[in-house]
Amino acid sequence: DHPNVFTCSLHCEQNFPMRKQQSTLDVGLPAGVADDQYMTTLRTHLPGMLEDFAPDLVLYDAGCDVHVDDRLGKLCLTDEGIRQRDRHVFQTCVQYGIPVASVIGGGYSESKATLAA
Repeated sequence: DHPNVFTCSLHCEQNFPMRKQQSTLDVGLPAGVADDQYMTTLRTHLPGMLEDFAPDLVLYDAGCDVHVDDRLGKLCLTDEGIRQRDRHVFQTCVQYGIPVASVIGGGYSESKATLAA
């Protein structure tokens, strides 16, 4: 709860029924959401967040638990959907003149190669 920090989470609403840390903007998605619906949601929210909050820096946690093969994420983004998501976040931030720092988070596959891809 700091006025100079804005957090947003796009996540499967069924993953956090009780103990999710609250974000400034929480967007709970139904289980099974795939590329198109996820991207529509992202495109709906990202520009307004950048315009309204006007951050000096975006810290982007590029979660991998949205992947269709993830054991726990309950969303169904393909490899291409994740590429589109990441590309959209970076391109939109560049368009608004906002620098981005990114980390990879989440992802619960047994295969390290799958997570790394």
